[in-house]
Parts: sequence; C-alpha cells; structure tokens
Amino acid sequence: MYTGGATGNVTVPTCATPDVVIPMGNTNFSTFNGTGTMNDRWNNTTFNVNNCPVGLTQVSIKFNTPLAGWLDQDNGVFKLNNPTSSTTAQGIGIQMSFGANNTPVVYNTAQPLSGYEAIKTTGGSFSVPIGARYVKPASTTRLVAGQANGAVVFVMSYE
Repeated sequence: MYTGGATGNVTVPTCATPDVVIPMGNTNFSTFNGTGTMNDRWNNTTFNVNNCPVGLTQVSIKFNTPLAGWLDQDNGVFKLNNPTSSTTAQGIGIQMSFGANNTPVVYNTAQPLSGYEAIKTTGGSFSVPIGARYVKPASTTRLVAGQANGAVVFVMSYE
C-alpha cells in the first residue's frame, strides 16, 4: 500500500513598496507667527509602487494612526518622534499630504491608488506624490527648537 500527498502555496501577487523618507530641511521659528500657523512649504517626494503584477483589481494604501499620536487630530497633525525628549522640538507637528494637489492624508481608511489603472494589463511600476509640512496647532502656546522627525506606518492592499 502506498500513500501520496501534495505540497505547495497559494500566494497573492503584490507590488514592492520601499520605505519613504521625506526630507524636511530646516525651518525657522518665524514661519510659525500666530496661532494655528502652517509652514506653507510642502516638502514633496515620490512614493514608488514597483513591480506590480498584471490583473489586480486595485491597489490601495491606508495610513495608520501615527506612531507618536496626535497633536491636532482634527487637522491631521501628528506628534514628532520622541515627543517627551529634551532634544525634540516642541509646539509643532507634521501634516502629511498624498496626491498631486497636496491633499491632507485621510488616516485609517484605505484609499485606492489610481496609478495602477495605467499598468493593470501590463504590470510594472507607478508613483504617487507624497508630502509633509510642519504645523503649529492653535493649541500651541510655546515653541522649542530641536529635532523634528516623525513617522507613519502605511498598509498596502492588493485586490
């Protein structure tokens, strides 16, 4: 008597999405005169979605609640990394944008990436503009100079 079996995997094809770093540069305090002021200069870069397979229905991105939490959730302004550290800037946060018009990011909601439509039948890569800027919320009464880095985790979905 002999027995047999089968082994293997069923996988879902995905795109490759490297980490994204948005260089913010140096920003002077004079940028934040008054309450609720924004640095009007968006720091933009490109979010690359690489090596996508043929035949997906859509590719989506969801930005999770920022790692350090919210400084002004209503306006999508999150706290800087290590907010209680003496080396971290105080009184400002970061607002992110996504898309060609610097539309502020909607958090915790999957957003389809329209760039996949152009390569749906051939596969390949596409890119989407992404940006960030510093914001001084209306609740801020005091600014302190220091490091002003932030982080957000995003989740990609492939259907």
